[in-house]
Amino acid sequence: MSAQYPSAVKTFTTKSAGNVIQPADVNDLQDEVNAIEDGLLNGSARLNSSNSTVRALSVLGGSTFAAGIVIASSATITAGGSVGTAGQALVSNGSSGVQWGSPGGVTKYTATLSTATGITSSLAVLSFEISSGTWASGERIEIVAGCNVGSSATNQTFTHSFRVGSNKVSGPAVQQTAGSTIVLARYTLLRASTSVLVNAGLVSGQTYNIDDAPIANMTNNGWTRVISGVDFASSNKVAVVITPQNSSMTFGVIDANVAKF
Repeated sequence: MSAQYPSAVKTFTTKSAGNVIQPADVNDLQDEVNAIEDGLLNGSARLNSSNSTVRALSVLGGSTFAAGIVIASSATITAGGSVGTAGQALVSNGSSGVQWGSPGGVTKYTATLSTATGITSSLAVLSFEISSGTWASGERIEIVAGCNVGSSATNQTFTHSFRVGSNKVSGPAVQQTAGSTIVLARYTLLRASTSVLVNAGLVSGQTYNIDDAPIANMTNNGWTRVISGVDFASSNKVAVVITPQNSSMTFGVIDANVAKF
């Protein structure tokens, strides 16, 4: 006779002193013990008690939770091959799974910052990497940067360039008076199909006249298509590039916040 586990609870008859022990009495016990061992070791046993407690649980296949899960203390969750860090949440991976990412559809980037000092060649003063396939059409990247702009001579100029991968656009020359100025610049990059629309604005500062000479011949109140043919299926390095026209100029990004919405 086959074991009733795990379909039902086996009922045994109580034996008393003087009873004759039949082969089936022992065989039934063996069948049930073998069924329990097989279930526990080979994955067919069910944890369907109202309060099951285990020291450690490894789930190798898909699982369904019919009710809430309560975690008594901290837990480490690996999703998408990585463990989440502070400020991250489980978000859709764009398919049928989840991965760690920024909550609320906001993705933050860590930018590399530099200072162009005493040179007349181009230098990326702010740059960051966008992974392949993660910048959708209609999403925008906002860059707010604190900059230190200075010149030891009067009315020196520099040019702005924006790069996305191997594509770039250059703006007109911007004039800087003698002295040093701390400014807060804001850049917006919007993906539109295979192009990136760029806008730049000055939040504070007096001598850095990017509002008077907006990059890429843009008007102050509109967008313009400035970078086209970008390969968004590949990873792209985004950079703000400064080219001083005189070695007496300094342009450095002190700190920056970069986020995609």
